Amino acid sequence: MIYIVHGENIVKTRAQIANQQKKLKGVARVDLDVTQNTPEELENSLGAFGLFGEKPFVVLDATGLGRKKPDAFVEVLKKA
Repeated sequence: MIYIVHGENIVKTRAQIANQQKKLKGVARVDLDVTQNTPEELENSLGAFGLFGEKPFVVLDATGLGRKKPDAFVEVLKKA
């Protein structure tokens, strides 16, 4: 399942993300940033499995995207 969290209030945004992670009860969290990570790294993170076969909780920070086109990241998310 993919959730999109958007907003100017960083505190509420982080609280929403923490709440979603809490619901997953101990699933590993992977933080990625569009300015520092590639679409391939996102794809690898989404396809990874934990020790007991669970998928990680992947957070993709698109704050620094600006006016760049996110097409490559969007294609990876479509496959997920």
